[in-house]
Amino acid sequence: MRALVFDGKLALRDIDKPIPNSGEALIRVTLAGICGTDTEILKGYSAFRGVMGHEFVGRVVESADSAWIGERVVGEINIACGECSWCFSGLGRHCPHRTVMGIVSRAGCFAEYVALPLRNLHRVPAAIPDEAAVFVEPLAAAAEILEQMRLEPGTRVVVLGDGRLGLLVAQVLKSAGAQVILVGKHGWKLDLARPWGVRVMTDSKSELQAASVPVVVEATGSPRGLAEAFRLVEPRGTVRPLMPPSSWWTRSRSSARAAGTFLPPWTCFSGGRSGCNLCSRKCFHWKTALRHSNIWSGRTA
Repeated sequence: MRALVFDGKLALRDIDKPIPNSGEALIRVTLAGICGTDTEILKGYSAFRGVMGHEFVGRVVESADSAWIGERVVGEINIACGECSWCFSGLGRHCPHRTVMGIVSRAGCFAEYVALPLRNLHRVPAAIPDEAAVFVEPLAAAAEILEQMRLEPGTRVVVLGDGRLGLLVAQVLKSAGAQVILVGKHGWKLDLARPWGVRVMTDSKSELQAASVPVVVEATGSPRGLAEAFRLVEPRGTVRPLMPPSSWWTRSRSSARAAGTFLPPWTCFSGGRSGCNLCSRKCFHWKTALRHSNIWSGRTA
């Protein structure tokens, strides 16, 4: 099969098709999304080598459980060991022995085929087109904010960063009843959010007072963005970074005690039913997201 492989250099190669292990399925990839994490891998994040990619929609072509054959699916990207205390506690996403598809010691979905455990798969409802289903994983990452904390309707939330993930988070939190303020530096991206009822601004330092916001979501992935998040969050408020952990997180996490709750960024690497549910609701403007995203088509592989 053809696959996009990174071994220090990125190349499209012919490699062997994956052989599913016991309890796994082989999926033919229909569409795959290019994430900011993928671009960070090219810079050295996680020291990953192999087939890249972790956002996809496809169809099951091989499975020991015949009920899955032909099903259109998306997948959780964390593959837990299933045997440690974290897994027994229902926290497999945090399993210290886990692999992560296309990120940590597991082949990804920038290929014609990918193998995943059946327990990681979610069937995609017929009403959701492929072009929307490919956003399930990043949508689930956004939705996990609501799983990690209780967000009361009307809560003011500042989202720093108007990239794809920032725009998705703004939609998810707005649908949950939050008063969302999106801060970015690209006028055309901010214009996308205005019709959703999201307040937008380009300079939070001049327009928002320090220690004035109960929840700040950091979606820029930059040290400057995280510093601004800590400036804005009110005492005992919540800061939620979304980008991959790196040196800026190590340097900054000591400030979490002053800010209140600091939700670690790697917990966003998930997928699942919450993303499917959001895809099927009018609160997710997938056509707008698709026009401004990078999508790889397995059909052309």
